[in-house]
Amino acid sequence: MTLWNLSSSHFIRHVAYGTFLCMLLFSCDTTINNNEVLVINIPEKSMQQLTGFAEKALEQGVITNDLKKYVNATIVVNETTIPVELRLKGDWTDHLTTDQWSFRIKILNKGNYEGFKIFSIMNPKTRDYVDEWFMHEMLKGEGVLTTRYDFVPVMVNGEEKGVYAIEEHFTKELLSANDREDGPILKIAEDGYWEVTNQGKMDSISYSSHLPIYDACVIEPFQKNRILRSPSLTQKFYEGQALLFKHKNGSQPIDSLVLLDKYAIFYALGDLGKILHGMETHNRRWYYDSEVKRLEPIAYDICVPGKFTDEHRRPLFGFQEQHVKNINGKRKIIPFAPFNSSSFNEKYYRYLVQFSKRTYLDSIFNTLDEDLRKREKLLQENDSTYTFNRDFYYHNSERILVALERFRDLKYRTPPLYNLGPFPVSDTIFNLPPFTFVSLNAYYDNSDSTLAMENYYFSPIQIVGYIDSDDNRHDCDTIYLNKYQDGESITWSTEIIDPVKLIFIAKNWDNLYSAEVMQWRHPDVSNEP
Repeated sequence: MTLWNLSSSHFIRHVAYGTFLCMLLFSCDTTINNNEVLVINIPEKSMQQLTGFAEKALEQGVITNDLKKYVNATIVVNETTIPVELRLKGDWTDHLTTDQWSFRIKILNKGNYEGFKIFSIMNPKTRDYVDEWFMHEMLKGEGVLTTRYDFVPVMVNGEEKGVYAIEEHFTKELLSANDREDGPILKIAEDGYWEVTNQGKMDSISYSSHLPIYDACVIEPFQKNRILRSPSLTQKFYEGQALLFKHKNGSQPIDSLVLLDKYAIFYALGDLGKILHGMETHNRRWYYDSEVKRLEPIAYDICVPGKFTDEHRRPLFGFQEQHVKNINGKRKIIPFAPFNSSSFNEKYYRYLVQFSKRTYLDSIFNTLDEDLRKREKLLQENDSTYTFNRDFYYHNSERILVALERFRDLKYRTPPLYNLGPFPVSDTIFNLPPFTFVSLNAYYDNSDSTLAMENYYFSPIQIVGYIDSDDNRHDCDTIYLNKYQDGESITWSTEIIDPVKLIFIAKNWDNLYSAEVMQWRHPDVSNEP
């Protein structure tokens, strides 16, 4: 139902809602300069599909990839209707448990919304209301890349949905808005983690520590097609992929992989805001700066609802009572690897001292006071009891200052030497068929028609065929891959041409299975920048 289908009384009420929030937004002088309600119209067929996806997600407790399919819709911008595709957004079902479902929205054709081609809207509670915006502003003020993030009132099919958080996606528009040269934005794909988590929920068993999920995680670029269509961007992706692969495995000191200064600021401000969620590997994003040949962090998805108590959060993420610590598995390599670097630790320490001074926070709050109050007032339209807690940050700064006393002496700031592995996967073997994202990984290098394959399943598998880019099915001479073993080498082939999917069988299972082929070279191939 669109605005024009409403009865006269409903129409007047919706106009009043839009007029009030528009006036409030205009007075906010928001970072995302919305002067009107974001109007979304979702056709009945699309809404039925989304409802079916949401119901299944709520039933299983996770919004898995198969439930993140785009449907047709439109948005209205400056009285102009713009076609879009949208889908459910998020991993956990807190994105669906209120009337404010979270959506990823993709603008079609040449349109845009506030300069965004792709963006997300979500219940502000999922990012701890104003805290996410505040952390973005602090990080941005210290030169750390962040997504543009703010708040906007939303109407869906003529129904008021309250104030949403809005955030741009990882596109070239993010880079241009931050005066960065066009280049790849990278992530470590988390599909396998959510796939296994969902299966474990259904079976009431945790499989996570028994499967090589992290090993099987693929490094991929955002906007794959755009990156891979450009030879220069593809080369930059290969260079960035090579660096992130080493960072992921902890196989090389981070000094030669990342921009240490940006990393140190990210971690130090992270302590000030207790952003454990933003530190997790699956929430990390990187921009590859081809000029300096380093990875630069992009901060996003930082905060979660509810504050960590002192008992559950150390004042300092990196410095420990003991200077040797066994981290809990490979997923912790990326968060803790920086602390094995003396250069990083010196920068981290220096920024902790700077950011924990009361005068630093005083200056931040004085600068952002008006914007904070207006956003707080705006979000009270959703929850009249909500207030932004400034004391939380002062309390954290005081704890940091006390903890830093121990590390004034240089000898306490030597690298903690975190153990980055090896971390063998448990030898408990479950009678499970191959997972889609934790079984067979394959990479096809078009430049020399080389196929690289890795088996992450605990039994041997056999490649028996493939599907090409024209969707034709081909049989092939069987290729045998040994069962997964930690550190297993790659199996190479030049016999399969133009594969999009590989077809395989697994020991003890009669079904045929398929695995997507990444259309880029394996990260272990030398791509030194």
